[in-house]
Amino acid sequence: MELAYLWIENYKVLSNQEFNFGAKYYFSLKNKTITYSENASHIPNFYNIGSGKANITNITAVIGQNGAGKTTLFEFIRKYVLGSEIPQKKFIAVYISGDHIFVKGNRLEEYLFNFKYSQIENSMRKNKTVFISTVYDRKTEEQIPHELNLSTNFLLQKNSYESTKIQYDINLLDVFSKNKEELSLNIDLRFPDNLEVALIDNLMDSKFFYEYSEQINKINNILLIKEISKEKTLYRQLLFTVFNGFLRYISRQKKLHYNDKIRSDKELNFLLNDLIVDLAKKIDPLNADDTFLLTLRDMSARSDNYKSYKKNIKNIVVFLEYVGNLLGEGKYIDINESRDDRFTLIGQNKIIEFINYYSRSNFKKDFLEFNWAVLSSGEECIIDIFSRLYQVVKTNNGSQQLNVYLLIDEIENNLHPQWQKQILEDMIRFIRKFYSNWNVQIILTSHSPFMISDLPHYNVILMEKLINGEIVNGTLENHELTFASNIHTVLAHSFFMKNGTMGQFATNKVNSLYKQILNKPISELIFQREEFERLINIISEPILRHKLMNTLEERLKFNVYDEINLLKEEILKLKRLNNNND
Repeated sequence: MELAYLWIENYKVLSNQEFNFGAKYYFSLKNKTITYSENASHIPNFYNIGSGKANITNITAVIGQNGAGKTTLFEFIRKYVLGSEIPQKKFIAVYISGDHIFVKGNRLEEYLFNFKYSQIENSMRKNKTVFISTVYDRKTEEQIPHELNLSTNFLLQKNSYESTKIQYDINLLDVFSKNKEELSLNIDLRFPDNLEVALIDNLMDSKFFYEYSEQINKINNILLIKEISKEKTLYRQLLFTVFNGFLRYISRQKKLHYNDKIRSDKELNFLLNDLIVDLAKKIDPLNADDTFLLTLRDMSARSDNYKSYKKNIKNIVVFLEYVGNLLGEGKYIDINESRDDRFTLIGQNKIIEFINYYSRSNFKKDFLEFNWAVLSSGEECIIDIFSRLYQVVKTNNGSQQLNVYLLIDEIENNLHPQWQKQILEDMIRFIRKFYSNWNVQIILTSHSPFMISDLPHYNVILMEKLINGEIVNGTLENHELTFASNIHTVLAHSFFMKNGTMGQFATNKVNSLYKQILNKPISELIFQREEFERLINIISEPILRHKLMNTLEERLKFNVYDEINLLKEEILKLKRLNNNND
C-alpha cells in the first residue's frame, strides 16, 4: 500500500497544504471535493534495479530550506498518517494498492470524492513505519506507537547508545562481509580492522548506599591500585568500572535517592550484602581480580535471592572471563601507552565477538565507549545510515509480507558531494537485497540538489518559506524536468540559490570593488592599481573578472597632458601643506 496524497488543514507551520508523493494518480482538493487524474509520466517499477526481491513502490524527496516545514511534515505523517493518533484538525490521506484506492482521515463525511475508495482503520496491519535520522540537534524524540525510531536523537535518550550503535555497526559489518561482492555498492562501505575502546568513568556516589560507603570505598581503592603489568592494570580498571556501573544500575532499578533506607527491601539487602560486604571482607591488593570474579560466580550460583539480577550477574561474569582470556592471549588487545583506561581491539572477528559479549553485559547502561578511529565523519555517517537500514531487517526478521514506510531525514548529512551523488542508488540496491519480499516506500528530506537529479519531477516536493512566513510547496518553475538534470543547472535554480550562486562574502567583496573602481578619484586608482588588480585576478568567474578589469582600464585611460596636470596638482598640494607647516 503506497501513500499517494496528503492534505493537511492546519498543523503548526502547515496550513491548507496538499502533497502528492508521485504515485500513478494525482489528487487534488478544491471546494471540498477530492478529484484525481492519471500521472501520465509515471513509470511502474522505476526503482527496482539490481538483484533482490524487495519492491520499492516509490521514492519521494522533500526538498527545502531550514524552517520550511520538512520536519513538521514528517512529524505529521509519522503520528497521524502512518500512526494511530488522531489530530484535532482535519486531514485526508490517500493510499493506492494496485487499482484500489484507500482513504484515511477525520470528518471525511464533509468531503466529496469523485472516485470509489475504501476507508481504512487507524491501525493498518502489516505496515511498518521506520524513522531514520543521523542528525543530532538535542530535540526530545517521543516513541510513536508501532514505529521503529532509529534517529540519533531517540537512540541517545536511551542509556545504552554506545552499545546500541556499535551493535548496529557490527550487524552490518557481519552481513556486508558475506555479501560484499554481490552488493557492488558505489561507496566503499569499509570497516577498519581496529576499534578503539575507552572505559567510562562510572564512579558511584556512595551516598546512594550510605550504609555501605566504607566497604565501597575500600573496594574501589584496591581496584584502582596500579599493577606492574599494563594488562593487569587495565583489567582492574575494568573491574572498577563494572562494579560502579552495576551499583548505578541497581540504584536506578530500585529508584534510590540520597540516604534512602534500603534494609526494608529484602532482595536489595541480599544483593548488596553479597556484592559489597562479602567482597570487601575478602578483597586485598594481591588477589583483587580472582576475588572479584569468585564473588560474582558465587552470586550467580545463589541468585535466587535476587532473581531480578540473575541474568545481569551471569552475563557480567561471562564478559569479564572473556576479556581476561583475551588479555592473556596478548595479540588482540593493544593497550594505550599513555592511558590505562583505553585500548584497541585488533581484527574484525575479535571485534564482532567482543561486542556480542559486551552487549549482553552492559545492564542497560554503557560502561564502555567505542570509536572507529580511522574513519572520517562522512564514513561514520555512511555506516550509521546503512546499519540502521539493516536494523529494520533484524527487527522484523521472519516477516514475509510487510509494507515498510521508510522516512529518512537529511540523508546527505555530513557526506561529500561525490557520496551525495551515489547514496540513493546504493540505498536502493541495499534495500532490494535485504528487504526480502517487502513493499517499501521511501520518503526523504534533503537540502541537496543531487536528490533532485536522481528523481523524476513528480517525485520531488519543494517546500519554501516566504518572506511573510507562509509555507508553500510545489514544483520548479514551469514544471521543469529534474531526472538526470545537470547539477549546476539545478543548483543555480532560484529555489536553491537566491541572488545567484556566489557566496555572500564574495558577493559583497566584488560589489564593493566595483563601486570603488567606478567612484574613486583617478589619483587614488593610480596609486592603488596593483591592489585592485590583485583582487580582480583571484576572481574565478571569467566574465566577471574580465568585466572588472576592463572597467578599471577604462577609468585609467587618459592622455599624457592629463597625467602632467594631475602631477602638478599633487605638487601644489604638497607645497601648500609645507607652507602651512612653516
